[in-house]
Amino acid sequence: MRVIVLSCVFPPYRGGIGTAAQLSAGILAQAGHEVTVLTPKIAGERGVAKEQMFEVKYLSSWLRWGKGAWLRGLTRHIKGDDLVYLHYPFLGTAEAVAALVKFGRVKRLAIHYHMEIEGKDLLLRSAKLASDLFLPWLIGGAQRVICSSLDYVSEGNLAPFYQRWKGKFKEVAFGVDINKFSPPLHHPPANKLLFVGALDHAHYFKGLELLLEALSKIKRLAWSLDVVGGGELLSYYQARAVDLGVANRVKFWGRVSEAELIKRYREAGVLILPSFNRGEAFGLVLIEAMACGTPVIASALPGVRTLFDGGQEGFYVKPGNKESLRDVLEQWLKLPPPQYLAMRRRARRLAQEKYSLSIFQKNLLTALSL
Repeated sequence: MRVIVLSCVFPPYRGGIGTAAQLSAGILAQAGHEVTVLTPKIAGERGVAKEQMFEVKYLSSWLRWGKGAWLRGLTRHIKGDDLVYLHYPFLGTAEAVAALVKFGRVKRLAIHYHMEIEGKDLLLRSAKLASDLFLPWLIGGAQRVICSSLDYVSEGNLAPFYQRWKGKFKEVAFGVDINKFSPPLHHPPANKLLFVGALDHAHYFKGLELLLEALSKIKRLAWSLDVVGGGELLSYYQARAVDLGVANRVKFWGRVSEAELIKRYREAGVLILPSFNRGEAFGLVLIEAMACGTPVIASALPGVRTLFDGGQEGFYVKPGNKESLRDVLEQWLKLPPPQYLAMRRRARRLAQEKYSLSIFQKNLLTALSL
């Protein structure tokens, strides 16, 4: 079977949607399907690239912004009997697919619904309005809607569609290579904190500024913070660290390779993901960290709040609440060593039992009935 995977981003750009698109394309290709990924062309990318088992075509677009791009010549790459596998959101292209479904040009559609569109600028709000208008066509025309958590889709924009077409929706939690993402030989200190996330406008909801502000309130305690990620807001966050008086404890690593990222996970005492709205629906970095034996602190958002057990593999905080984050961070920094080590063991075990790549592969193929 020919499968056309549509994704707004794709590696080498690091991000949850791109990583998920790469993993799912590889799984489908390994299962014997002819897979082609269509994604917007970015500076420095060739028009066509060959992954190990599938092809990636970087297409030019009419418009390009955040998680949006209107791919040019989309219909030339899609045949009537292809399975179109859309990673959503993909502003512009998603609406084009909805129209193709409505008028019978796309007959087989699976949607991997990653998250809702959140944003404050006028362009993104306008694009969201257009997306909401096309969403009934998109969900109604899909044979399958895959999500990382039914807890997430049962609320928010998808709630009425979920109630109407529950049979279309399948929960498939993401997976991680637990052999590659593995614990260190020696346990790092608990007060070595880690944040991983893109530092750009598209990922403003990740909550790094909130984390810096919370940490500035507990300067009397010993801690250090590694920030992994790059983007146009890097200099802004660096300036905020200076303003808050914590610059000497925060190290910005910028964008790093996968090998370096794994090293950062292994050397961290805890990963912190303080996202503050529904732009965060799962948090792939959480399971990557836990696979490395690193406990986590995360916002109790729909989708995220079912990822681990609070008090077992980490702690939850109230979304967008600086005081809640400060209190949990203080609790963490005072955690007795035996409890810390027990959390590390439980984090690794949870990743092995629930979030391994083999489990993701099995569940994805079952959901797509391939």
